[in-house]
Amino acid sequence: QLIADMRALGRESDLFLGSTERRERVLRLALAFVHLHRANLRRIKDSKAQDWAGVLPEGPHPPCGALDAIGRELSAAARDGTLDGYGQRALTQRLAAITYAQAGCERIANTPLPYVYSLLIFRTVWLYCLLLPLGLIDTAGWLTPVFAGVVAYVFFGLAEVTEELGHPFGPTPNGLPLDAMCRTVEISLAPHLGLTPPEPVKPVDYLLS
Repeated sequence: QLIADMRALGRESDLFLGSTERRERVLRLALAFVHLHRANLRRIKDSKAQDWAGVLPEGPHPPCGALDAIGRELSAAARDGTLDGYGQRALTQRLAAITYAQAGCERIANTPLPYVYSLLIFRTVWLYCLLLPLGLIDTAGWLTPVFAGVVAYVFFGLAEVTEELGHPFGPTPNGLPLDAMCRTVEISLAPHLGLTPPEPVKPVDYLLS
């Protein structure tokens, strides 16, 4: 959703802001936002935002600070007459859509699986795997440990996958490739800034970061 909104923001900025320094500033702030948003979701510090927008205002929530800066640029454009009423409405709605997508990601990142759910899953798996040999011993004989081990591997593996998928923005093999997504936005907005699009992020050992 954010990639689609960023592409639309690039087109709408061309349409409503024209070839102005303010349009370039808006798009650079948008690129800064996606990197700040990525860093916030992964709970890391990242300086790529400064590569696009320079020094950003300090605040409790850097991604929102970048969006606020875009809002101030649009307000200034409306005041000096370079942005008409229809353009104000379209760009404001686009910022709102970006904010909704941002909030949705943060809700997922900040809402872990309930502890009681994880506890129940692991305790149930342990109990099942400990009692399973008693039900297999008469039919499986000496192969009982093999069958019990296979079943335990499957159930404990599924439990671990569930735990990992509860953190989709982490830098894990099953996490979302946020670096590649940010690069996609950079590629999409580069023509609007008159820049040569960078190369897409390539997998390392078959994994995108």
